[in-house]
Amino acid sequence: MKKSIFVFIGLLFFAFGFSQKQLHTISFNNNTDFKSFFRASSNFYPMVSAHRGGPTKGFPENCTATFENTIKYNPAVIETDIALTKDSVLVMMHDNMLDRTTTGTGNINDYTYKELQEFFLQDNEGNVTSYKIETLDEVLQWGKDKVVYTLDVNVVCLLK
Repeated sequence: MKKSIFVFIGLLFFAFGFSQKQLHTISFNNNTDFKSFFRASSNFYPMVSAHRGGPTKGFPENCTATFENTIKYNPAVIETDIALTKDSVLVMMHDNMLDRTTTGTGNINDYTYKELQEFFLQDNEGNVTSYKIETLDEVLQWGKDKVVYTLDVNVVCLLK
C-alpha cells in the first residue's frame, strides 16, 4: 500500500513538472552579442514581435502577465506602449484615453499614477482582469534577461 502511494505521488510530481511551460527567454552577455543576434545570416533565427505584448483572452495589452504568457510559447520581441501621467510617471498604455483598456474613463494625463491604481486592466474582449497599470520601470525590471522590447512612446505634452 505504501509503495502504491509513493508511486502515485511520484507520478503526480512527474505529470505536474511536464505540464508547466518553461519561459522562452532572450538574454545577451553584451551589446555585441545583441547586435549579432539580430544580424541576418545563414543561421538567422526568426523572431516573433508580440504587438502590445501579445494580448489574449484574460491577458490585457501592455502588461507583464501578458508578456510572460506570450513567452511561455516562444521567445518574443515585446512591442509595448508608454504614456505619461499627470504627475509625470511613465506608464504602460497605448491609448491616451483609459476607456478601451481599463475600468477608468477619460484621458490618462488627467490622472496621477496613484489615481490610476484604482482601475483594472481589461482584455481585448472587454473582460475586467485583476491586473493594474504598470510603470515603465516595473516592466523593464521584469523583462531583464527575458525579452527584448520595442518601446512605442505615446507621450502627449499638454501646454497651458
